[in-house]
Amino acid sequence: MSRPYDSVSLFQLFEYYRIKQVRSEGDECFILHSGNHTRVKYDISRLFQCVFPRTRFAEAFEMMLAESSFARCPTVLIGPESMGPFLAELQHHRIFKQTRIALAKKDVSGAFVLEDSLDLRLQDHCLIVDDVLTTGKTVCGLRDAVVNRKYDGQAHRHPAIVGSAVILNRTPEHFVLPHRVPEPCISLLYNREHPVYAPEECLFCHNQP
Repeated sequence: MSRPYDSVSLFQLFEYYRIKQVRSEGDECFILHSGNHTRVKYDISRLFQCVFPRTRFAEAFEMMLAESSFARCPTVLIGPESMGPFLAELQHHRIFKQTRIALAKKDVSGAFVLEDSLDLRLQDHCLIVDDVLTTGKTVCGLRDAVVNRKYDGQAHRHPAIVGSAVILNRTPEHFVLPHRVPEPCISLLYNREHPVYAPEECLFCHNQP
């Protein structure tokens, strides 16, 4: 049985390498891809440019997935381009050595697409992987990229999606995601201390002179 990862020390490492943070005394808020506002932005793609945290997080990610109950073992990891270094790191680990990677790009409309040249087959089992879960919009966009791509010239069939996995879940407790992410959805870390607001509810923006 694998040793459970230490989520406390892992989160401390996460905080140490965090690139940019604005606390309550800061003078700006960030607009996320979902359109929501937050006072704290996580730049995990830049975090994983550093070898040490990337390796530590990959080890913990492997442990988390080894202890999770997906109906089928994933054969392909699907993620956004920014997750490329992290997904490549996972391939050094035992349970991912036979797993392939497919990175999705955004087209001119902002939707995720998978290249036709990718080695993705109808018989594959896809696991959606992202860095931060806030509303589920990115995870669902990656799922749609798998579903909407043609396989063997067929538009109505696609590989099975076994679930989704993220590095950090920052959704409030008991919050119902507006986007239905592939289940089961598992998270390596949780941080619900920094709220996310709809634009019309952002306390900071509406308190400005």
